[in-house]
Amino acid sequence: MKKLSRIKKIILLSSVFFTLMVLVAIFSDSGILAVSKFKQDLVELKKENRAIKKKNAKMRKNIRALKFEPYAIEKVAREHLGLAKPGETVYRIVRKSQDPLSLPRK
Repeated sequence: MKKLSRIKKIILLSSVFFTLMVLVAIFSDSGILAVSKFKQDLVELKKENRAIKKKNAKMRKNIRALKFEPYAIEKVAREHLGLAKPGETVYRIVRKSQDPLSLPRK
Protein backbone atom coordinates (compact mmCIF):
# COMPACT_ATOMS: atom_id res chain seq x y z
CA MET A 1 0.00 0.00 0.00
CA LYS A 2 2.86 2.41 0.78
CA LYS A 3 4.41 1.71 -2.64
CA LEU A 4 1.20 2.88 -4.30
CA SER A 5 1.21 6.15 -2.41
CA ARG A 6 4.86 6.61 -3.35
CA ILE A 7 3.98 6.11 -7.04
CA LYS A 8 1.17 8.64 -6.70
CA LYS A 9 3.59 11.15 -5.20
CA ILE A 10 6.01 10.62 -8.08
CA ILE A 11 3.22 11.08 -10.63
CA LEU A 12 1.98 14.21 -8.85
CA LEU A 13 5.48 15.70 -8.69
CA SER A 14 6.06 14.83 -12.34
CA SER A 15 2.79 16.53 -13.29
CA VAL A 16 3.70 19.66 -11.34
CA PHE A 17 7.17 19.69 -12.91
CA PHE A 18 5.68 19.28 -16.41
CA THR A 19 3.21 22.12 -15.79
CA LEU A 20 6.03 24.38 -14.62
CA MET A 21 8.08 23.52 -17.70
CA VAL A 22 5.13 24.40 -19.97
CA LEU A 23 4.68 27.73 -18.21
CA VAL A 24 8.39 28.48 -18.57
CA ALA A 25 8.25 27.54 -22.27
CA ILE A 26 5.44 30.02 -22.82
CA PHE A 27 6.41 32.97 -20.64
CA SER A 28 10.22 32.94 -20.43
CA ASP A 29 12.53 35.31 -22.31
CA SER A 30 13.03 32.74 -25.05
CA GLY A 31 9.51 31.33 -24.86
CA ILE A 32 6.64 31.26 -27.31
CA LEU A 33 5.56 34.85 -26.58
CA ALA A 34 9.08 36.15 -27.15
CA VAL A 35 9.36 34.23 -30.41
CA SER A 36 6.10 35.80 -31.56
CA LYS A 37 7.50 39.27 -30.81
CA PHE A 38 10.70 38.40 -32.71
CA LYS A 39 8.62 37.39 -35.73
CA GLN A 40 6.84 40.76 -35.67
CA ASP A 41 10.21 42.52 -35.44
CA LEU A 42 11.46 40.45 -38.36
CA VAL A 43 8.52 41.58 -40.51
CA GLU A 44 9.29 45.23 -39.70
CA LEU A 45 12.99 44.78 -40.46
CA LYS A 46 12.21 43.12 -43.79
CA LYS A 47 9.97 46.07 -44.66
CA GLU A 48 12.76 48.53 -43.84
CA ASN A 49 15.20 46.39 -45.82
CA ARG A 50 12.97 46.56 -48.92
CA ALA A 51 12.80 50.36 -48.62
CA ILE A 52 16.59 50.60 -48.34
CA LYS A 53 17.02 48.32 -51.36
CA LYS A 54 14.72 50.60 -53.39
CA LYS A 55 16.73 53.63 -52.31
CA ASN A 56 20.00 51.88 -53.22
CA ALA A 57 18.64 50.94 -56.65
CA LYS A 58 17.68 54.57 -57.27
CA MET A 59 21.15 55.74 -56.22
CA ARG A 60 22.80 53.16 -58.50
CA LYS A 61 20.65 54.44 -61.37
CA ASN A 62 21.78 58.02 -60.65
CA ILE A 63 25.42 56.96 -60.45
CA ARG A 64 25.16 55.12 -63.76
CA ALA A 65 23.54 58.19 -65.36
CA LEU A 66 26.30 60.46 -64.05
CA LYS A 67 28.94 58.11 -65.42
CA PHE A 68 27.54 57.66 -68.91
CA GLU A 69 25.01 60.43 -69.70
CA PRO A 70 26.36 63.93 -70.38
CA TYR A 71 22.90 65.45 -69.87
CA ALA A 72 22.78 64.13 -66.29
CA ILE A 73 26.16 65.69 -65.54
CA GLU A 74 25.07 68.99 -67.06
CA LYS A 75 21.84 68.95 -65.03
CA VAL A 76 23.74 68.48 -61.76
CA ALA A 77 26.25 71.18 -62.73
CA ARG A 78 23.48 73.66 -63.49
CA GLU A 79 21.04 72.90 -60.66
CA HIS A 80 23.33 72.08 -57.78
CA LEU A 81 26.59 73.81 -58.59
CA GLY A 82 25.18 76.91 -60.31
CA LEU A 83 27.43 76.52 -63.36
CA ALA A 84 26.60 77.80 -66.84
CA LYS A 85 27.97 77.42 -70.35
CA PRO A 86 30.16 80.23 -71.70
CA GLY A 87 28.02 83.10 -72.94
CA GLU A 88 24.95 82.13 -70.88
CA THR A 89 23.45 84.42 -68.29
CA VAL A 90 22.08 82.82 -65.12
CA TYR A 91 19.18 84.51 -63.34
CA ARG A 92 18.43 83.52 -59.76
CA ILE A 93 15.20 84.31 -58.01
CA VAL A 94 15.84 85.09 -54.36
CA ARG A 95 12.85 84.78 -52.08
CA LYS A 96 12.51 86.82 -48.93
CA SER A 97 12.98 84.65 -45.87
CA GLN A 98 11.13 86.97 -43.47
CA ASP A 99 8.69 89.83 -43.51
CA PRO A 100 10.73 93.10 -43.62
CA LEU A 101 8.63 94.56 -40.82
CA SER A 102 9.67 91.80 -38.46
CA LEU A 103 13.42 92.33 -38.91
CA PRO A 104 15.23 93.73 -35.87
CA ARG A 105 16.23 97.37 -36.21
CA LYS A 106 19.70 98.63 -35.33
